[in-house]
Amino acid sequence: MTPTNKQLVPIGPFPAGIDNRSEETDLATDKDGNVIAARALVNVDIDDKGKASTRKGRTKVYDGTNCHSGFYCKQFPWALFVEDNTLKAIRPDWNPVTIRAGLTPQATVSYAEINGEIYWSNDYENGRISRDLEDLPFGLEGPSGPPLVAVVTDQGGLAAGRYQVSATWQTTDSLGNPFEESGAPGATVITVPAGGGIACSAIPQPTDARATLVNLYVSEPDGDELRRGYTLPVGITEFTIGQGRRLNTLNTMLASPMPPGQIVRGYNGRSVVACEKYLRHSVPLHFGLTRLRMDFEQEPARITMAEPVGAADIAGIFVSSANRIWFLAGNFSPERAHIPRRRVHDFGAVFGTSCVAPGKWFDPTLTGDVIFFVDTAGTALIGLPDGSVRVVTRDYAAPEADFGSVMLREINGTRRILANMHGTKNKARSGDFVTARVVRNGLSQ
Repeated sequence: MTPTNKQLVPIGPFPAGIDNRSEETDLATDKDGNVIAARALVNVDIDDKGKASTRKGRTKVYDGTNCHSGFYCKQFPWALFVEDNTLKAIRPDWNPVTIRAGLTPQATVSYAEINGEIYWSNDYENGRISRDLEDLPFGLEGPSGPPLVAVVTDQGGLAAGRYQVSATWQTTDSLGNPFEESGAPGATVITVPAGGGIACSAIPQPTDARATLVNLYVSEPDGDELRRGYTLPVGITEFTIGQGRRLNTLNTMLASPMPPGQIVRGYNGRSVVACEKYLRHSVPLHFGLTRLRMDFEQEPARITMAEPVGAADIAGIFVSSANRIWFLAGNFSPERAHIPRRRVHDFGAVFGTSCVAPGKWFDPTLTGDVIFFVDTAGTALIGLPDGSVRVVTRDYAAPEADFGSVMLREINGTRRILANMHGTKNKARSGDFVTARVVRNGLSQ
């Protein structure tokens, strides 16, 4: 039965929080011998003074079936969830809007807010959602090959040399400005005599109706860096390249749309997707594109956590694989084969139990964000931008679980991270049990 809203009734206090590691006869007491810890508390909240009050009831707002993979963040105006095999958004009036149907049944969806849009993925499908609830592909498909090229000797005015030519497709925004760009398929090479030009034919045309522009990229004579020379409207299949001002550098060479994966996150101008045991990252500022043969870190087993933290130079990603946790420090770079890493914890993270949280929730001296997660030993921990790991509490051990989910909650100044633990090993749910209370230096945070 769903409890109804009612007056909060004070009970407790329990300043020592919940303790399920000690014997029932050996719980913490105060100086007067009063028990100040609890083995379990059902439908209650604990305030910063240790007083427990019956939790407010809840009201059903949508009668869905087989709902899972809920998501909400302050930067996006809609809440998202999956019902059966359909990804939906909830309006403020609680009426759902279908985003995409036909998803693989029971496949857990991961989300990330990146540049004002929501990028989402499960093991089988992925996509992104605009603020207007458009169902968009994760990344824009590109041409399968470059244009055909031939030498023009009587026009063009190019310097003699060896040139490379390639092409991309591009969408436009509501004002007609270039917006999302595809990857480039590689370059074709041609040698041009002095004063000549490059005749392009069979210029590839977009398959996505949103793409309305074709960009032609060309190198300098005997150079390897391609720069955008011309932007053509869709429909033009022949064009001659001659002298002209070269614009921005092509940085999506050999890039294609990101494949689906079990976890998606944003990190320092990139998207990061855990695809089984591969941690793939996007081309910088092209969040939907990746170079499949280059842009990844390989882990020993399926990744169960990939959680970025920090910014700029003091940043990294906590990655859980093979029941261990590594910290990948710094940023991805084409100048080095792999991002520096070190092992920071000898247990793995339970899939789905990690999130980013304000550091001050755990320690008043922490000014930035940290990550929270539950490890496979049932311990709640936080990870800091320098790669260090701290135990939140040793008094409570979460039940063993195959996977879980977490939610940040703050009501009347009381802050909580609620964890659902699921799977074949247990059926614990945060809606029924308060699983942990954060205590730091004797103070409830």
